[in-house]
Amino acid sequence: MTVNRLSRLLIELCWIHCVSAVLYSEYILAPKSKTLLPKSVYSLNGPVAKAHRLLSGDAATFTGVNTSVTFDFGKEIGGNINFNVDSFDGSSHSLAFTFTESSQWISPEFCDSVLGSTGRDPPMAFNITSKGYHASEKNVFRGGFRYLTVVSNSTGTIAISNLTVNFNAEPATPNPSAYTGYFHCDSEKLNRVWYAGAYTNQMCIIDPTQGDSLKKGFLADKVISNGTSVLVDGPKRSRMVWPGDIVVSAPSLYVSTGNYDAVRNALDSLLILQQSNGQLPYAGTPYQQGHSSETFLWSFTYHLYTLIVVYDYYIFTGDLDYIKEVWDQFKLALDYSISTIDSTGMALVTSGLGIYLANEVHDDTVVAEWAASRTSIQTAIIPFLWNSAAGLFRDKDTSSVTPQDGNSWAVISGLVNSTIASVISNSLAARWIRPYGAPAPEGGTTIAPFASGFELRAHYLAGNASRAVDLMSFMWADFMLDDPRMTNSTFLEGYSTDGSIRWAPYTTADSKISYAHGWSTTPTSALTNLAAGIRLTGPAGRSWIMQPRLGGLRNITAGFSTKLGAFTASYTQGGQMGEFETPAGTEGSFIFSLGPSYSKLQLKGPEGTLTSLNSSNDAMIASLPGGKYYVRFT
Repeated sequence: MTVNRLSRLLIELCWIHCVSAVLYSEYILAPKSKTLLPKSVYSLNGPVAKAHRLLSGDAATFTGVNTSVTFDFGKEIGGNINFNVDSFDGSSHSLAFTFTESSQWISPEFCDSVLGSTGRDPPMAFNITSKGYHASEKNVFRGGFRYLTVVSNSTGTIAISNLTVNFNAEPATPNPSAYTGYFHCDSEKLNRVWYAGAYTNQMCIIDPTQGDSLKKGFLADKVISNGTSVLVDGPKRSRMVWPGDIVVSAPSLYVSTGNYDAVRNALDSLLILQQSNGQLPYAGTPYQQGHSSETFLWSFTYHLYTLIVVYDYYIFTGDLDYIKEVWDQFKLALDYSISTIDSTGMALVTSGLGIYLANEVHDDTVVAEWAASRTSIQTAIIPFLWNSAAGLFRDKDTSSVTPQDGNSWAVISGLVNSTIASVISNSLAARWIRPYGAPAPEGGTTIAPFASGFELRAHYLAGNASRAVDLMSFMWADFMLDDPRMTNSTFLEGYSTDGSIRWAPYTTADSKISYAHGWSTTPTSALTNLAAGIRLTGPAGRSWIMQPRLGGLRNITAGFSTKLGAFTASYTQGGQMGEFETPAGTEGSFIFSLGPSYSKLQLKGPEGTLTSLNSSNDAMIASLPGGKYYVRFT
């Protein structure tokens, strides 16, 4: 090889390394290796010699009954236990392991729980009869935990080494830390929130052959989908596909890790369970097992969430073949929803998204009916459900409850005008309970990050971005990450309005609560799509809108890729200056508001410099070809 050829090769290798390096990797919580060692010794009970040596794989010795050491992995992890037995007294020795996501459930006798109704789970026990390598079986493990307690339950001594966990989240991804998306701003709280949301969703991607067994303990052996990975509810508990979770977690995955396969496999597992009347399941396998068509478990909203997930999947992937494949099922499901519209003209129906997809597959047979149903709902909802004193909609005409989720969706769906949207945003924020979060009165004395995520989006869309920043900062960062009972890495599914880790729907055991739940990860997608303002409106970003909403942040940058290329945006000085870039061959719009501080926008792009003078209201520059643009407000 000549020197010139070698030089060119080295330059090319350096370039490949540089462009493939993950931006802001210091925030990524996912491990590079799937073999994990504990990070620190949390506590000791009894004579354990050199426990700290297990942190580097070396040996520690346990002496006597009920001798234990609790290790902290520093973040939520999950997987199979592996260890070596170097020596032990007698012909056998009893060794046990307990697991918990939260420090409040650390115990040498019990784990937290996966069912709740049967109490806390017993330890994972090993009867040691030989030296050498030991491990739990493939389908016997804890899918989510931060703390691991090792317990000697025999007299005499036992020495173990090489205590590791085989990380089994994201099974089809060799390096889970290789993100395709990124985010950064001048708020360290929000940076941590974005990446914790991304990691939470990674923990919720599992091997489809390791679904929930619906049994107490560690067995996870149900086949819940096709493929090599699938997006589920949570890693510890409810290792099943739930539409209410993936309607939140899928968009956050798309802008962070780009794992489309896990979402498609989840969708397929729901669609295969569709009933002949169009109903889609409340949850996937094995939740429906033992139920006939007469006892089919169904939820009106979860049925619609599945349809929203189909739409979002298409927008980010541009996979028209898939939409054509499932189109008849989509139509059947949406038609079923429309059939429930009663004499009041009301029902919660996602017909707007359906109309878009109908146009994409060139099916004009349903457009008129679906458009009419949307108009019917918009016309009927205010006189029937609006509570002017509360500034919110009631749950139904016979109820006084003003739900967090329903009111948020009234804004998100565009069902209400900007004036009512602003009123709803003000009224929802007035109910906040600091330092814990935004309550969901429809669930009792509950704070549900699932519903609070919808509220978060509603504040952005109602023009109150600073309110959204505030909510993420104190609820998701200060409480859900930094409270000492949390994993400091993932988001739990819910808690009480007094800050106790108690979830009103679970009346049997607080230890059942999941501390890594996909439905709690809205901030990851919201910060990219709404704060940085990168929003795809056509398949794979064929069309797009750039609309930054900094909400008091001084700097923000974000980006992700689709099959068409990279979509990036970066703004500084509180949004006064910035740039964004979209792939060639795409087309989109830039939406902006000059506000009281500026009188002119300059937008420099592939076709030269555009200058716009507008009022403080949102204004749009449309028909922008894909490329790089520079933004300056003066």
